[in-house]
Amino acid sequence: MSEALIRLKRVQEKTGKKRSAIYDSVRAGTFPKPVEIGPRQVAWVESEVDAWISARITSSRSKSPPEALHSRRLAENDLGPG
Repeated sequence: MSEALIRLKRVQEKTGKKRSAIYDSVRAGTFPKPVEIGPRQVAWVESEVDAWISARITSSRSKSPPEALHSRRLAENDLGPG
């Protein structure tokens, strides 16, 4: 199985996270760890980053909206054409 390695800039583009947030998440164990590819050089396994993104989407979709958002949507529906 072939695995593509991607550098930090591409990880940032794919996730929308800034450098410091990525490294904070790695330290917290909530984001894939980078792979050393040379002296002072790291990259991430693209499939692991993609799996992290998929998990975030799944988690987000399975949660019910906050009560305030739900209430606002109900109020907006009441203000529709009538």
